[in-house]
Amino acid sequence: MILPLAIMYTPLPPVPFPDEFQGAWDENTYACSRAVTPSRLAISESHFLQRQFQGYSTSVKHLNSKVIVVDMIGGCSQKVKPSIQRLELSEDGDTLFVQSYSKTERTGDVTARIFVRCPDQEKALEGLL
Repeated sequence: MILPLAIMYTPLPPVPFPDEFQGAWDENTYACSRAVTPSRLAISESHFLQRQFQGYSTSVKHLNSKVIVVDMIGGCSQKVKPSIQRLELSEDGDTLFVQSYSKTERTGDVTARIFVRCPDQEKALEGLL
């Protein structure tokens, strides 16, 4: 009986984010120049980190070359739940629009944020990934 339960609760393996979405993002270039800020967003190959939220992608759907919809598993501390993130890049790839939807809450709340790509990626990612 233990084996079926272990399989049922095994997390899905992460699915990679496209390269053009990866990196450090923040609300403006001034925030990018500071130490880690509460608004800093870091996207690695398969992880999405912002403030206390940490998650990983379980599915990436390309709507076109600049828009993806990502199924995520993540949360804050012990509250882990599934969500959907819609990420849209600007034409030049330096601005990111993120919409977040909970897959478990029935409130229908959607959060939306706009980020700019941090010019100094190495400095902006320091201590995050």
